[in-house]
Amino acid sequence: MVEETKNIQLFVNVDEEGNIIDAQMGVNIVQSDPFPFFFLIDEEMAANISDYKVVIEGMKPKLVLKSAE
Repeated sequence: MVEETKNIQLFVNVDEEGNIIDAQMGVNIVQSDPFPFFFLIDEEMAANISDYKVVIEGMKPKLVLKSAE
């Protein structure tokens, strides 16, 4: 049996360096406040979201591991 991976919605605010300072995440959520960034992530990334930051590459936001800088 193949395990289904759920896409988790992630809304984030970041500081000047791209570090996540506020986040709302869930399977089917509607954010209560405006957030500048939105991503669909898997459960593993959601469990370790504090290890990630937002970078802009080619005019597109991307989540990257902080240690991969």
